[in-house]
Amino acid sequence: MSCIGLVAATSAALPHRSPAAIGPSATGRTATGATTSTEVSAADPRAAAEVDAQSLLALVPLPPGAQVSATLPVGVPQLNSPGLMLGSPYLVDAHAWWTIPGTLDAIDAWELGHLPQGATLTGQGSGGGPKPTDVSDEVDWTFPPAGTLVERGLVLTLAPDGPGMVALRADAQDVYQPPRPGWSLIPATEVTSITVAIQPPGCSVDCPPVTHEATITSPATILTYLQVLNALSVDTGGVEHCPAMFLDDFFQLTLRGADATTLATVSGNRLSCGGDQLSVPGTGQVSLEDASGGLWGLVASTLGLPPGGVATSPEGG
Repeated sequence: MSCIGLVAATSAALPHRSPAAIGPSATGRTATGATTSTEVSAADPRAAAEVDAQSLLALVPLPPGAQVSATLPVGVPQLNSPGLMLGSPYLVDAHAWWTIPGTLDAIDAWELGHLPQGATLTGQGSGGGPKPTDVSDEVDWTFPPAGTLVERGLVLTLAPDGPGMVALRADAQDVYQPPRPGWSLIPATEVTSITVAIQPPGCSVDCPPVTHEATITSPATILTYLQVLNALSVDTGGVEHCPAMFLDDFFQLTLRGADATTLATVSGNRLSCGGDQLSVPGTGQVSLEDASGGLWGLVASTLGLPPGGVATSPEGG
């Protein structure tokens, strides 16, 4: 599982155990055998995530004696939220609670010994607070991506619930790939020039305007830029930690029409950390992911820079 952040996640507390009886999802759909996540994935990625989250929640291994709790068990406020929350605006979270006889160490070990089918253990740990009863353990499992579901996982959070009892919170978390907004797809026929510029690495205040700049007017090159730009997907990363980005090159593309009006701008960095921001004046902004580095490759080629950018070139130090 990747980035941790505070997000507004869709969630549903589920009162039953079996897939057929899991009950309403975040939007009132039910997780029955009638519809699978792959069937609705292309038409509605969020709906696919909601269905898949219910299915993943049904895979939670439950120790002997586990009893479902319709609400947060009294006395374990540390289970009011999961131990890990994926930091993405495209997250769907479904959760449930149980109470289990045993000790925290014993139940934690039991869960670690019962890996759900198809899952990979990606994290485990413990935390505490000012009181001995504030302790909690966490187990993180991930599942392979499927269709428009780019991240899939289960997070188990366990805490003592009085003498000889443990409370378990399980969160099924899916991050879905949303479609590109129609307005973010720029027709190549409307663009007559693209200005490509780079700012110095690490500069955030009182920066020189640019260190390298060029304006493209060739229809063939403009088409190449637009083909790469329009093929980028929406960035699902949410909160990201990018320590190297302040040592990296920042670029900006300005796309103009026949009357020199700015049709769109794209700003980002060589590693696309945090996404490349596409803005259409008066319409909106969307963060795009350039996982292959194709857009940066065009920028570097246009400006005659090495693949590592200004920061690694002789003139850039």
